[in-house]
Amino acid sequence: MHSGIALTFYRLHVLNADFGPNSIKALGVMVFLPSLLILAVLTDFGSETLAALLGTVAGYVLSGSEPKPEQGPHQ
Repeated sequence: MHSGIALTFYRLHVLNADFGPNSIKALGVMVFLPSLLILAVLTDFGSETLAALLGTVAGYVLSGSEPKPEQGPHQ
């Protein structure tokens, strides 16, 4: 988890990039996936619960993070 976060910050520094929505998404995945694995190993959650949590991560990663362009009034 810590190495993934460090790698994300390192890549931002090397690319001289801003901290934006994709960076936040990467950090969220770096924190959530190891936490999900820890929950799967250490708790007695059912497979349905773990599948729902993994589906949440997949939806978060695959969702579009760019704002939709504003459209003018329809005529």
